[in-house]
Amino acid sequence: MKGNKTYINVSDVVKNNLCVGCGLCGVICPVKAISMVFSEERGMFYPKVNEKTCTKCGLCVEVCYGVMLDIDLSRRLFKEGSYDPVIGSYLGLYLGYAMDENVRFNATSGGVVTALLSYALEKGIIDGAIVVRTRPDSLPITECFIAHSVNDLFSAMGSKYSPVNFTKCFEKLETGKKYAIVVLPCHAYGVRKLMEKSPKIRSKIALIIGLFCGGMPTYLGTEFLLRVYGMKGYTITRLEYRGGGWPGRLLVEGRRGAQRKVISVPYPEYWLGMFEYFQPYRCTICTDGFNSWADVSVGDAWHPEIRKTDRLGSSLIITRSTLGELLVRGAFKENKITIIPISKNFVIESQMGLIKYKYCTIAIRIRLSKYFHMKIPYPYNARMKCKISIFDIIFYGIIMYIGRIIASRKSFLSILKGYAFLKHKYAQKLRPGDQAGARARGCN
Repeated sequence: MKGNKTYINVSDVVKNNLCVGCGLCGVICPVKAISMVFSEERGMFYPKVNEKTCTKCGLCVEVCYGVMLDIDLSRRLFKEGSYDPVIGSYLGLYLGYAMDENVRFNATSGGVVTALLSYALEKGIIDGAIVVRTRPDSLPITECFIAHSVNDLFSAMGSKYSPVNFTKCFEKLETGKKYAIVVLPCHAYGVRKLMEKSPKIRSKIALIIGLFCGGMPTYLGTEFLLRVYGMKGYTITRLEYRGGGWPGRLLVEGRRGAQRKVISVPYPEYWLGMFEYFQPYRCTICTDGFNSWADVSVGDAWHPEIRKTDRLGSSLIITRSTLGELLVRGAFKENKITIIPISKNFVIESQMGLIKYKYCTIAIRIRLSKYFHMKIPYPYNARMKCKISIFDIIFYGIIMYIGRIIASRKSFLSILKGYAFLKHKYAQKLRPGDQAGARARGCN
């Protein structure tokens, strides 16, 4: 990518709406010419390049998931095991959950990530873990931090449906110590490329745990939720997108003067009520739902059998590297998690919605991008054969694409003020007494 005339540095990535706001470009920059700035219009952090300092070396673009796809990366990383065009390379496929009932109940989909990191810390496999937590504010922002203890990990439990800027966390990594990092697929790609380009980073990152991803909502989505459920204007003291059993709920606590308010909304009710549209353009043309560059990939087990009986949460676990396989089996032997081997078909049946969006209908969205003269990553392989219905084509291929393009700017949020007001009134009618209802569901 060095010398590419289209992308001199990540300023060009931002101009073409391909940035995911991870900040990893700032980590690799040898002259520190990149800083991350929050955009209220887009609801994300974006890199700002000091053009006077920038040497146009191209390293920031080389680690950027937004503009390029290193199609040989997985093959270089994972040379053993099996391969599936959707799941990616894998050594083991498991269904599992944390043995600590508190972790299983309060984390997302079984608490496996928290349990694995706890085991890795206790056994000295890692000295710390880069994870994320939500900072209280009128608009809560997700921030990364380095967890050095199990208690630190507990503060990071649960899904964070918002962008994450990793720049500052990488600056705090100490020489001679090993760290794990929990990331989305776009982040995992950037971290792998960082590790290839920088021996210092390669010596510090020992483990990548990846989360399944159907798209990353911007902070415009969180702002929308606060408006819908009557929390706008409050200082948010607690925000949990998932947790409290499975499939979980949105829990928000806030204060305004002496007034305290708590709301609890079942998942996926709040996700399906427009929240899913507030995602950056790059998410609409991403084909990695199963986090194919992680050592271990983890996600919800939406299998019909699980949905009937599981109220605490279970995870699909995909091990890709030898380290990942040893970590999962070690945590199982130490009674940190329970695991059951499963088939490839079980994984696919558990994530059909993700597969239809990320893989089966991607060619339609690529075609739309080309029609609207939108930039796409290069090289791009959108040759996925699936049995899909007309509904899948219209919803996953067209409506989701157009909806997310429109919702990527704050102007869309203004258009939805009336919708948000009506939905809030309906929600109040459906669940009268937000605070009482939240307490009744054990949300305090």
